[in-house]
Amino acid sequence: MHKRASGAAAAALLALTGAWIWPPAGRTACLPTPVAPGTNCATFTPGTASDVVNIYWLHNLALNRFFQLSLFTTADQPVVIQQPQWSKDGFVWSSFTPQNLTATDNGVAYTNIVSLPAPIGNPLHVRYTIPAAPQNPVGTIEQDDVVSSQLISNANGATTPQWDAGRELLVPVLRSQPGNRYLLEQRDHVDAPADVPGPLPLLGAVGGLSVCRRLRRRLRIASGSATQGQAAG
Repeated sequence: MHKRASGAAAAALLALTGAWIWPPAGRTACLPTPVAPGTNCATFTPGTASDVVNIYWLHNLALNRFFQLSLFTTADQPVVIQQPQWSKDGFVWSSFTPQNLTATDNGVAYTNIVSLPAPIGNPLHVRYTIPAAPQNPVGTIEQDDVVSSQLISNANGATTPQWDAGRELLVPVLRSQPGNRYLLEQRDHVDAPADVPGPLPLLGAVGGLSVCRRLRRRLRIASGSATQGQAAG
């Protein structure tokens, strides 16, 4: 609990110092709230492209060398995210591959694994765009739908094949082994009502029971290897 609290404080400090500043001019779809201090996009409106920045300040990242990103959603239609990238300093960015990920209503999409010659260190910044139409047509993401990403990491690069629903093939996914410091950290983005003028109340974004139920249902799909990994972390 102490590590999580200190990580949230560090992420909030980085936000105040300008590490969140990425969205191009005129792109204001994200509506940050205090619910999730590790992301600039706890809530968003899908009519405009949403430029997400997540910051991770986690103990295992200081020692691990391997990481990747996964994507899943509660939406009934396939959801695309674009340009997933990572950075160790929030200024110089490198791209994950592939550059377009698609999560379906019953599956998870994964980036390829990034392997570094030295430990990742803290913090790690990740950014991506949840585009509007035409990539995500109107109605793809409805109010209270959740788009979630998971940062997956370990120290030794151990993997297991998992089905990538977007690419429709098996891909290597980092997995837990005793002592390999596996971690999985999730960030959630909730589709807010289109007429919300500013940040939502503390419980308005992810506190609704209907959202929680739908997210738990999709988590059963996304967390096949996560349960094992979190227990071993």
